[in-house]
Amino acid sequence: MEESKEDGRKFSEIVLCTVTAIMIIFSLVGNFLVCLAFYRNRRLRSITNFYVLSLAIADITFAIFVSPFNVIAIGYRRWPFDFNFCQFNGFLSAYWTEVSIFILTMTSINRYVCVVKLRLYLVFFSKRKTVLSILFIFIVMFISSLTFVIITPVIYRWDPQGLHCRGTYLKRTRTTKTTLAGLVLLSLLLIVFCYGSVHRVVSHHHKALQPSLHLTSNRGTITAQEIKTCRLLFAAVAVRVLYRLDPKCDRCNS
Repeated sequence: MEESKEDGRKFSEIVLCTVTAIMIIFSLVGNFLVCLAFYRNRRLRSITNFYVLSLAIADITFAIFVSPFNVIAIGYRRWPFDFNFCQFNGFLSAYWTEVSIFILTMTSINRYVCVVKLRLYLVFFSKRKTVLSILFIFIVMFISSLTFVIITPVIYRWDPQGLHCRGTYLKRTRTTKTTLAGLVLLSLLLIVFCYGSVHRVVSHHHKALQPSLHLTSNRGTITAQEIKTCRLLFAAVAVRVLYRLDPKCDRCNS
């Protein structure tokens, strides 16, 4: 009986490692193709696609520096690397998750202004401003995440249930937990509000518009392609949020 359970456990671990490895390969290839298409095709260098590019870069980094080592740890049933590398792995995992959430939030705001407040679009969004906003998110989130780890402080240890280096607070405070949970909740509410507003505008004009027509405003137009882009981005946001927000989120639930 014990041998049967052990064999079943080994088989499930092999399957899990295989599936995870395949997902890493698909992530690397898919996101690399996104970056390559953005580089080679100037027509794809729209303001919105700068956010898509930044998410692709984040996923590539995650797939290179985090996921492969988690797969190895799954195979070993323990963390086979040293303590410091677990700190690096856990910090990077949490950092890229937070960066992704805030970039997704900025993407939803971009779509909201583009469809609902078109007259303000060029005021708040240009290629230069978009690149600066992305760099701002990367830098500020890195500084805040590093400061949080040092001040709280947080120690990362391998979690065999969550299959990642999970953070443990040495000075767990309700204020810290509430603040972090509030920021994540605010981001999610903004995403829902922005795409909900976009959906209402598109639905309101849907019967009166043909695919070749435009939603017009005093300072520009919104093409049917923009509407299609909004729908695709909303689907991508939904998938990413469900994937990134682990119910065992280190920064929210620890």
